[in-house]
Amino acid sequence: MSNSSHPNPFAPPRAAVADVFPDEGEAFQPVKIFSAKGRMGRLRYIAYIIAGNLLTGFISGILGFVIAMAGGKTGAVAVNSIVIMSWILNVPVMILYILWGIQRSHDMNWSGWTLLLPIILTVLIYAAILNGGPPPLIFIIPLIGLIWLLRPGSPGPNRFGPPPPPNSTGVKILAGIMPLIFIIGIVAAIAIPAYQQYQARAAAQALQQQKP
Repeated sequence: MSNSSHPNPFAPPRAAVADVFPDEGEAFQPVKIFSAKGRMGRLRYIAYIIAGNLLTGFISGILGFVIAMAGGKTGAVAVNSIVIMSWILNVPVMILYILWGIQRSHDMNWSGWTLLLPIILTVLIYAAILNGGPPPLIFIIPLIGLIWLLRPGSPGPNRFGPPPPPNSTGVKILAGIMPLIFIIGIVAAIAIPAYQQYQARAAAQALQQQKP
């Protein structure tokens, strides 16, 4: 006669069994524009900086022009108004740049305090220039800031959370503008002085032709 009080060792378990692997949470963390927490990929970081510069230039240009026109001023006064508005708008934008730089540091599994390194080096460069000019090699120091633009982040979760979300089409387009900006800047740095020299020579020749 079998005893029902003894469980069958070959019976399947009836209790609820939890998963062996822990819950990994979300695959990606949301984008946080106004926060120092979280992670930001290099492409999004570049795109946001370009967007901030374009937006600041556009708004400061419009406000400076409106202020100058309202005061009945043109020419140099309008340009000065645009420059002043640009400086005013750069204050909140620079705060955003710092927040995004901290997130970019987190994406590389670095502390946000590492962002102070290029900032301090930049201040030292300007101080050296004001004191008579830095050594030639000191101009290599700003290249350290390119680490935040070029170094890839952690491929998976790190101590600052899951990786940032995949880049959208808008982020890729904005980030693709950066090479064009560099090219335009190089061309402008060459063409503008050459054009100014051409204007100076043309003005000198015009004065010589006016002399009897």
